Amino acid sequence: MVDRRALLMFDLTQCLNPAVLVTGCLTTHVCVKECPTENYSPLGALRLGINEDIIKKKMKPYCRPVSDEQFKQGVKTLVDKEICPPWYLKSTEILGRCFPASMQAAENNTNEEVIVRKVDTGGDHDITKGEIAGSLYRFSAFLNVRQFGERVFSDLRETYWMIGLALIGACIVSFIWIVLMRFLASFMVWVSILTVFLGIGSLLGYCGYRLYFVWLSTDPETHKNIFQLNWTPEIVDDFLKQRDTWMAFTILLGIVFLVIVLLFLFLRQRILLAIALIEQGSKAVGQMFSSLFFPIIPFLLQLVVVGWFLVVALYL
Repeated sequence: MVDRRALLMFDLTQCLNPAVLVTGCLTTHVCVKECPTENYSPLGALRLGINEDIIKKKMKPYCRPVSDEQFKQGVKTLVDKEICPPWYLKSTEILGRCFPASMQAAENNTNEEVIVRKVDTGGDHDITKGEIAGSLYRFSAFLNVRQFGERVFSDLRETYWMIGLALIGACIVSFIWIVLMRFLASFMVWVSILTVFLGIGSLLGYCGYRLYFVWLSTDPETHKNIFQLNWTPEIVDDFLKQRDTWMAFTILLGIVFLVIVLLFLFLRQRILLAIALIEQGSKAVGQMFSSLFFPIIPFLLQLVVVGWFLVVALYL
């Protein structure tokens, strides 16, 4: 099988099934030395009365490897047992798979153009160009999803120790935070609130600053709206050049900042009460310090579940 480096699918129309995004194309696959160089239907040739030995010779490179004894069966039997494909199209090898080559047809070529007639497929309907195109689109989507998943799992396999250290670090920081809340609850709450104000205020100031200079700019590109932009790899840079972008950011952040200020003004008494409750809660936790370690148990159980999922996903 080392010399069979290309994968040929017997019936591409099976890729039209929406389940292809999860299960892949539900049709027989076979490894071949090279992709088909012509359109051919063994069943169609048999219907025309062509000698079976000639048909077998043409279709053998695209059949599953079987013993010579098994290959002595009739063409129809070989197709029915899914040892050989009922039809195949001229294909090009792409990423180790055989995909039908582009079909240059007449000017009246449409998606309803029949590529393989039903009498030559052993099925119940004609194979049209639209079906082939739709199947290729679905199968390409499956390959993209699979490639993305493989990259994710590859990254996880390479960086699992970093993720583990980050989780341990987060756990330690959480413990320190809970302990500090007993002594510095008021200070830490007010610092947190101040940080939120400073963070959103800084973003609002930056967006206003960018909006000011974009508004004064004479570059015609800055006056386009999002629907006039070209969807190129530089779409993000083009998006950030627009006046409307920074105006929207400024308005949204302004509204958020105003809402937070109003909430703070109306709820300041509740905040003081919450600080007192946090201080008392921290003291209670300090009397039962072992309760801090209980969350580690369900966390470890969750890690076991996630680890099992990753192992199964990697070796399916």
